[in-house]
Amino acid sequence: GTWAAKPTAWAMLGRTGLLAFLLPALASALLLDRFRLTPDPGTVASPDFNFFGGCSRTSKCTRFSLDWNQPVEIHPTNNGNFTIYFNGSTGLEPVFSTPVRSPFVWVNYATVNLDISADLFQRDGEYSISLSDASFVASAMDESFSTGISASEWSFQVLASGAPKYNSSIPTPTYSTDIAQLISQMQAANVAATIQKLASHYNRFFQSQSGLDSHVWLKQQYDALVQPNKLGENPTVSSFPHRWLMPSLIARIPADPSSPLADEVIILGAHLDSINRQNWTVNVKAGEAPGADDNASGVALQLEMFRLLTAAKYAGTRTIEFHAYAAEEEGLYGSLDVAASYTRQGVKVAAMLQLDQCAYVRDPANPVVALFTDHTDPLLTSLVRDVLGLYVSSTTVITSDEAGRADSDFHSWHIHGFRAAYLAEGPVDDIVYGNSKHTAYDRFETIDMDHAMRIGAASLAYLLHMSS
Repeated sequence: GTWAAKPTAWAMLGRTGLLAFLLPALASALLLDRFRLTPDPGTVASPDFNFFGGCSRTSKCTRFSLDWNQPVEIHPTNNGNFTIYFNGSTGLEPVFSTPVRSPFVWVNYATVNLDISADLFQRDGEYSISLSDASFVASAMDESFSTGISASEWSFQVLASGAPKYNSSIPTPTYSTDIAQLISQMQAANVAATIQKLASHYNRFFQSQSGLDSHVWLKQQYDALVQPNKLGENPTVSSFPHRWLMPSLIARIPADPSSPLADEVIILGAHLDSINRQNWTVNVKAGEAPGADDNASGVALQLEMFRLLTAAKYAGTRTIEFHAYAAEEEGLYGSLDVAASYTRQGVKVAAMLQLDQCAYVRDPANPVVALFTDHTDPLLTSLVRDVLGLYVSSTTVITSDEAGRADSDFHSWHIHGFRAAYLAEGPVDDIVYGNSKHTAYDRFETIDMDHAMRIGAASLAYLLHMSS
């Protein structure tokens, strides 16, 4: 999972460390390039949009962010500007402009934040942001300047109510012997083998060849499991490309087309990338990061569920998707890209459950799992709590606010108006401190397979109750 003190993970690193791990990845492409714009073009934000916090210059502050492929500095001589427009009936109406060298603009290594008062957004409607050419320069290579952003390139809606909520129906689950039987067929040995294989990569950093290799290997495993469902339709497995090296993976099990809910999607998410933050100045790319618990454990459970459902030729009332995201550790980059894309396409996401860190248990004799309540949906969280009670025995379930300390990809779906929930291995202190995460010591030997299978059982029950 991601750390709390963001706008992005880059802000936690020193300049020397950033250059050490970014320069090799940039050797073949010296130009400054943007990874992300937040909020995403074509989406909806609230007037006080402030995704990762830290925007506190006013009581109601809006934060816009640009994430780059390398550290940047404000150009020493060019006088660049940000300008915000309201897109009214008479065209673009400037509502705010500031030089990039001003108290409103903050440069945090590879991230530029624009923090302004939310009071500027008095009208609901479409807004745009433009940025002058050559406003920023690459810290590593002074000959690389930022390209401008046009008002048409970064345009989004601002609504006082925030992103519209997709009001999907959430069932009240009751015990099902058919679901219990399918859960009993989950094989811990398969899950363990996947964790071991993913953890054998030196790291799964989103800008590394080993990160890309882990995605390629995982896609091969999914591809090998594809077979027609009971209606003769094939599941699909695809790579979702980003502006960085490592794609995200989406495996899709189609619904019964006769179902009135067939156009709705249920997502089980987990992030595939890993990171080493044990020494923030040198290790982020170069450091070993097996990421067995964080988060090969979640990805391995997904693959086992896909195996079971395809073997059963399952076709439910809703389409099921398994998402293995890239670049979660850098600031939820991958899931933000996917969620924004689904929003622009009008995909009806009925529910999203995130698995991030599933296999550490502080006291094996008294296991605890946690459901987190901030940036999540109470109805979906209640369903996951219910299925834990129905199908997972001798386990304490707690609910807690993770308070930004263990944020993960569920947040990306929540801000776009979809129901999201987060199920993890234990209390927030266990997630942050207990499991050797973000170090070279997050290895298979630290995994508790019984605990992983508890979370797997609840996750499979979530998919089946939401699609039956």
